[in-house]
Amino acid sequence: MNPASTPFVSVFEHTFDTVVFGAGCVGYAAARRLAAQGIDTLLVEPSGDLLWEATRALENTAASSSGIDAWEQWLFQLRAREGADGQFFDPALAEILTAHELSTGGPSLRTLLYATPVALETAAAGISTVIVGTKSGPRRIHARRWLDATESGLVVRLAQPALKRRTAVTSYRSLVLHSPRPEALDLVFPALAERHPGLAWFTSVRTGERRLRWPAGNTGPAWHHKVPSLIADLRALLATTDDTTEVHFVVSHCAMTDFPVYTASAAIMSAASVPVNLTVASPAFRSEALATPADRFMLGITAATELPSLPPASVFGNPSVASLLAPSASLEAVDVLVAGVGTGGAFAALAAARGGARTLAIEFTPYPGGVGTGAGICGYFHGAKGGLQSEIDERTREITTLLTGVPAHLNGWHHEAKKIVLLTLFEDAGVTFLGDVLLTGVERDAAGRVLAAQAVIDGRLTRIPATAFIDATGDGDLAALAGANFITGRPGDGRTLSYSQSIFALTPKERSNDLHACNFDAGWVDPTDPEDLSRARLTGIAQHLQPIWTQPNRAVAVAPLLGLRQSRQIDTDIKVTMADLVGHARFADSIGETETVADTHSVDYEFESDEMAFYYWTCRGFRHSLRSELPYRMMLPRGLANVWVACRAAGIETDAAYGLRMQRDMQRLGEAAGLAAALAASKRTDARGIDFSLLQGALDRSGARRADRSEDPTPSGESLLASLDKGLPGVHLWHLSRNSVHHRAAVESRLQSREPRVSFYAAAILAMWNDPAAEPRLIAALVNREEGPTPEEKPVVGAFAQCIDLPFWLQAVVFLRRIGTARCLPGLNTLAATPSLPLNVRTLIALTLERLAICLERNAELVTALDALLADRIPDSMLPPSRSLWRTLHGEPQKKLGNDRGAPVAQDHSWQLHLIIARTRKQLGLAPRPESAAFTRDLRSYVRQAFAQAF
Repeated sequence: MNPASTPFVSVFEHTFDTVVFGAGCVGYAAARRLAAQGIDTLLVEPSGDLLWEATRALENTAASSSGIDAWEQWLFQLRAREGADGQFFDPALAEILTAHELSTGGPSLRTLLYATPVALETAAAGISTVIVGTKSGPRRIHARRWLDATESGLVVRLAQPALKRRTAVTSYRSLVLHSPRPEALDLVFPALAERHPGLAWFTSVRTGERRLRWPAGNTGPAWHHKVPSLIADLRALLATTDDTTEVHFVVSHCAMTDFPVYTASAAIMSAASVPVNLTVASPAFRSEALATPADRFMLGITAATELPSLPPASVFGNPSVASLLAPSASLEAVDVLVAGVGTGGAFAALAAARGGARTLAIEFTPYPGGVGTGAGICGYFHGAKGGLQSEIDERTREITTLLTGVPAHLNGWHHEAKKIVLLTLFEDAGVTFLGDVLLTGVERDAAGRVLAAQAVIDGRLTRIPATAFIDATGDGDLAALAGANFITGRPGDGRTLSYSQSIFALTPKERSNDLHACNFDAGWVDPTDPEDLSRARLTGIAQHLQPIWTQPNRAVAVAPLLGLRQSRQIDTDIKVTMADLVGHARFADSIGETETVADTHSVDYEFESDEMAFYYWTCRGFRHSLRSELPYRMMLPRGLANVWVACRAAGIETDAAYGLRMQRDMQRLGEAAGLAAALAASKRTDARGIDFSLLQGALDRSGARRADRSEDPTPSGESLLASLDKGLPGVHLWHLSRNSVHHRAAVESRLQSREPRVSFYAAAILAMWNDPAAEPRLIAALVNREEGPTPEEKPVVGAFAQCIDLPFWLQAVVFLRRIGTARCLPGLNTLAATPSLPLNVRTLIALTLERLAICLERNAELVTALDALLADRIPDSMLPPSRSLWRTLHGEPQKKLGNDRGAPVAQDHSWQLHLIIARTRKQLGLAPRPESAAFTRDLRSYVRQAFAQAF
């Protein structure tokens, strides 16, 4: 990724020749045909899905009755990799190839996901601007011509709200299963069809794969009831056959939307009924028969042919976006509105409804569960057990066993199983669940009370009034839109934790297939920026493209959600800190506990706070058990009266958010928030006025709060000092550093120890106390290149078992940023001038020089060291998210990670060094280096934002 060669220009700051709405088969075919003709095109998709007909509705019929050249040409690229011919294509491969094409496409085609049209600006010449709703608020898109390829005609209905859509003659739902003995399944499918009228089954490009399809619609059972019924009957039929060998099969994934089929009809609209520069390719407003993906692809090609002949609009003045966004619909008021029905939100909705509240839960995806369902992170990593999640986990295990045919793991589940359980429990509790809803705004009064949310529901901007609001969006969208303050990212470079883009794959065994999700760090993203989110989604999917697609463990499906770990942290009444986690803090308003580790997924800890660099590198505390009670106040945004934040954006300091973000933690927050919101709504009070004893009592009864709550003995000073005298890393160093009053004299005495490891650790602790007495010892470690304990002496591994240790001489550089003076500059200068320094050694030095520049000002030796860091080529600027600086320094090969699928995840990290140098030069009153300016136009939003503050 070279920012200089691909300067970023926002889609919201550019006038396109054509904008295509809808990235299904229709819109994708139209957009790529227009771009191939050199027409400047933007493809906009309200969801994060590509080719939804195949990837979310699972319709994979390849045959075309009309022999469409364009369709056959598109299929050719799939056939070339599948190594097979036939009447079906592979939806996973189609999605990955499409994402690869869109992420690496030329200048004529750009893609914007997660944006839906909500208003038009029109004139006699037609539409000049479409305002789209995004998770960060409304934005404006300019174009000369427009093409509506959305299924329901989102743009058409904005232009002509009275137009009526045509109705599909039928619609289907599907699921996909796999078996090493598919012929045995084929034998019992006729009997299964007798029990389930209308059921059909199809072969696939995979030998052992079968797709089951049944009529959908409003008359039959919902999919989450139909699937368990189908699979239970299939297993029962297999058990009654004469075959003595057990026939194993596993359900890999289910359709998350219906596939509609249209017959030919009379034209339902005239060209005069829509703006002159709008081509309508929406199946709901066309007259053609549309029964297959091929039919839809051809519709897109036809529309692309029609579009260039339309008269272009000229862009005119922009009125206020807000003035165009009055809601056109309103829902009935509810007691509790849950925005975001992911990990925490699903539990919040269920708890609120069971607490007696009329509960509406709105979610951007068509299903609940968040990362534990849509992102393929189908297992627990730490977190305290108990509470509502125990009930849900047990029911999910039952459905998981049904779908997989094998007993479910204690900490894992099938991604579809948890969706099925949550939707069923919603029905039982009376939760109204609305999927495919985008939150775009909030109404609040001057006193901080939120009155209503604004969201796009079925293409209409809709007002949703409620008494209590739970923000479970993951990114704190509702709280941020309501005006809550927040922080984002770590202090050194503003970057948040990496994201993953999982796939579902099969591991073939002799008599069974093991379904698993492949979860690895794909890169970084600003989840609050729709453009950056689009970039990350396309890049993440494209990373799964394999040179040889026919190998057994290729993707059977792409997870429809990114595995996001961090973005905003909302400013709440109290924030949980890293010290709380290490010290096992107790709170009077406890709603439960967390049990975790500091799982940062990073390796460049120099950009963390000083405390976290000390914790990871000096204490080697990555795997140390962290535990703390969770205070109720961490969910209450300052300045807002009736809002609870029940997601990873809750009141957690950045340092603590590396551990306090796990699914069990979020489920705990969700349960507590749902119960509290129901209490507040019933008493017409705000979040801070509830009877807290009632809340804690309910949590105690559910098991969310542990009854034992045993005290942890605080290590004695003698034991901590005895550990220090062993000269090995450990969390005892952290505890010593937190109490300078009691331990100062003892630590100072060890600064003179004859044991160099003891004296170094004493110097480290003193540096954490900002004691300048440590500087000579740190300089000596730097100059003499002291190593300290090896990784083998105190084995502590990071994420994915990565080696994260750092030698003493580099740790010394970190500590000198706190207490260094001009006396340390010669040592830093010598190190900075070393040829071919690895990137992260350079950034370590640069961050220390930046801190020193505050007190030393324009010191000539400091400027010389700063310039030396860019004096030669950086040998390793292209780096993957997971790596080991220790291995680099010692000439050892990097470890191949267990989840490494060979995806190209390396990217340019040199921006971090340029960022620090730009900030330091600004601090010194010096002009930025010219080469740093390229990063202000970087394709990555978080990079641009960091440099916007540095320049």
